[in-house]
Amino acid sequence: MKKFLLLALICAATNAFSQAPTNIPLSKEQEKQVSKINKETAKQVNAVVTNDKLSAEEKKAQLNKLKNNRDAQARQLLTPEQISTFEANDAINWDNEIKKIDKIDAANKKAEMNVKLSEVNKQMDNLKKQEKDIKTQIDKLKKQQKDIQNQQKGLKTKIKNIQAQYK
Repeated sequence: MKKFLLLALICAATNAFSQAPTNIPLSKEQEKQVSKINKETAKQVNAVVTNDKLSAEEKKAQLNKLKNNRDAQARQLLTPEQISTFEANDAINWDNEIKKIDKIDAANKKAEMNVKLSEVNKQMDNLKKQEKDIKTQIDKLKKQQKDIQNQQKGLKTKIKNIQAQYK
């Protein structure tokens, strides 16, 4: 489950970067350069998203830096008209992708919590079994104690009988 969620997070984040610029007529050279920028950024996005040492907030911060860097590189290639279209579309796309990333991150956290909960439930089941075993052992020991007490009473009675014979 976690691998699926991680893959979904990578796809969502990579998708956000591969969409820029969108709905903008580009020259062949612009397309080539933008594609190169997006591919390089997608590699960096993958590295950020798969880094388990980063919190969700740290990942978002690094993704924002990558986005800003990608946007700056893309703007250098675009005409002023293309830039205004790019900025309008990009803000919408980025917001949507961040929302997807947040949902996937929340689902990932929920899945991790479910795994932990499952482990805790297994531990609880083991503890309950151990408790039952201990209670069974205590009951056996109590029975043995009663048996020994009964044996002691029997022996005391025999001793009294023997003592009474010698008096």
